[in-house]
Amino acid sequence: MSVGERIKTRRKALKMTVDELALKLGRNRATVYRYESEEIENLSITVIPPLASALQTTPAYLMGWEDPVIAAIPVREHKTISRYLKMADKSKIDDIVDLVFEKEFGDTETDGLPPAVINLFPQKKKPN
Repeated sequence: MSVGERIKTRRKALKMTVDELALKLGRNRATVYRYESEEIENLSITVIPPLASALQTTPAYLMGWEDPVIAAIPVREHKTISRYLKMADKSKIDDIVDLVFEKEFGDTETDGLPPAVINLFPQKKKPN
């Protein structure tokens, strides 16, 4: 998937219009269309971080350097997950995972979630 395709895919996943993204970036809609169509091939280093922020993802994902499974986790949760991974006492993992699932998906069950998301939380897999 190209950079332009990732931009468009993230924007649509967020149900964001081109005009809304353009407003967040302080650009016009034609510029956003040019990013998505790759008419502007080499995005400036000053454009990528604000674009990633507006699309609630990482610059690494937009550039194709990060696994899309990781990109499926909202950026605001990256810090929480990072803190958890640094914790010495992981005995509360099930509570933390349930909290994240409930917050993000409205339930603690995995029914209907993509396998890539379920694979991030092996303890949520149902026994065969």
